[in-house]
Formats: sequence, structure tokens, C-alpha cells
Amino acid sequence: MKRAVVFALAAALAVAVARGENPPKQAESCKVRLQNGSVILGTLAAPREVSVKVNGATRTVSFDDVWFLQIGAVKEEEADRIVTSQETIEGWTAEMPDFRIDTGYGILTIPSADVVSVVFRRPVKDMAFDFSRGGLDGWTSTGKSAWTVADGVLRTEPAGTGDMLLLAPILGGTFTLEVDVACDNWAAILFHAQGPTDSCAFWLMPGTAGFYANPDWTNHAVRTWPVPTVAGTTAHVKLAVDGTRAKAWIDGTFIGEAILPSDAGRVGFAGWTAPATFDNLAIRGGEGK
Repeated sequence: MKRAVVFALAAALAVAVARGENPPKQAESCKVRLQNGSVILGTLAAPREVSVKVNGATRTVSFDDVWFLQIGAVKEEEADRIVTSQETIEGWTAEMPDFRIDTGYGILTIPSADVVSVVFRRPVKDMAFDFSRGGLDGWTSTGKSAWTVADGVLRTEPAGTGDMLLLAPILGGTFTLEVDVACDNWAAILFHAQGPTDSCAFWLMPGTAGFYANPDWTNHAVRTWPVPTVAGTTAHVKLAVDGTRAKAWIDGTFIGEAILPSDAGRVGFAGWTAPATFDNLAIRGGEGK
């Protein structure tokens, strides 16, 4: 397809979006920014894999296992980034074939030479854990803290500030997380966790709650708020995460939001100085209500 035709179609799509004629919502989303400033929105028909150069070698990843991809939209000295269900890969994209984007009005072919940046997202799969089976399948712990399940409730006896219980898959993009939490002092809902000392967290304690993050995330508060939580009483917490932005609700009341330094990682729990319990965890793709 000639470049002039691509730009003409891009302009037509931009007008349609401005009029509110949005394409139907799809399972995946892809945003392609062109050299002339146009932005194409839709789903990715092709290519269905991406190759990046990492430490002199080439890694090829299928889009069937890509949660998030960002290429070309970072500073020159920074690497392109792929988040899969099991790992985060940073490198430099190899030569890309032309892109084919299903806009909802037809498939648009875009020469890769016309592309400035691409952002691809796949919605997080819904997951739920009520711990009624009594096990911790799919979860791994770090440090010496004890994690047990009894009477359908997850309980921790904290032994260190860097100790975590983490769910296996890496999550990125947009999702909501809801869970019931009770603590006598400090308890944390973790997300975008990379390891024992590198995580974003929503810490909950009697009378106070807030978002914390690395470096030294256990001691670095990004934003905190006074809240009507009581020691030993269960609170229902909801987090809405969209990349680096996170919002929080407690018992249905909006608490606040923060911008955090990480946009992908594992979810999990942590405690500090006193026992805490967690139950009825639900993770859903999208922002939810």
C-alpha cells in the first residue's frame, strides 16, 4: 500500500474517532503512531511475533504469550520492552515487517518505515482465589515468613520486611484486584513485584493506607491517606492498575491514586510486625467499576 493511502486512511479513522464512532472493543489493543503524527487504534492482525536483540543474541516471542509490548516510544538510550506471562525482556527490536491493524472498519496495512512507535496490550485473564481448597498452588514465598491456609483464609506470620507471597504469572497493562484484608498492624497487597525488595504495594494499617514503591519500597511512601480502618477488622480493598497509575478503594470508598515507577510484575501479599489475613482475591482484566 502506498504511503499516501495509509495517511489518508489514518486521517479518516481519526475523524471517525473524534465523532465518537469508536471501533468495537476487542480482546487485544494495539496503538500505532505514525511519522506524520497520526495514531491508528485497533487489534493486531500481523505480525504475530516480535524479535528483539538481547546481549548480542536474537529472541523471538509469539504474540500469543505477550501481555504488553512497547517499541520505539522510549528514549534512544532505553530499550524496547516485552512483558510475557513468565518474564520481562528488554532489548532492541530487529527489523519489523509491515503492520496490519484491524481497526473495526477493515484491515489497514502500515509500512514499518512509517511507524514511530507501537504499544500492544492484552487484557489480564480473570483469576480468583478464595483459599477454600486449603493449598497455595501457584504461589511462591520469599524469606522466612510463614504462610498458611486454614478455614479458607490465608494467614501470614511475618518474619522480615522483604518477605512476600507471590502469584506465578507476570501481569501488565490494565487490571483490577480485590481482596479482603485484616491486620493488627501492617499488611500489603503487592503488584508489579520483581523480587523480595522490588515491588509496588498498597500498605494497609489501622487508620492509614497508601501506595509504596521501590527503591526500598517497604520504607518509601509514594502517597498515603488517613482511612477509617480498625485493627483486626476485615476491610475490602480494591486496586485499579493501569500501567504505572494505580487507584485504591476501601469498603467501596475511593481513597486516592498514585503514579508508580513500575508497570509490570507479579501480584502478591506481605505483612510486617504482626499477623495478617487475606481472602477472596479476585483479579480481572480492565479497570472495572
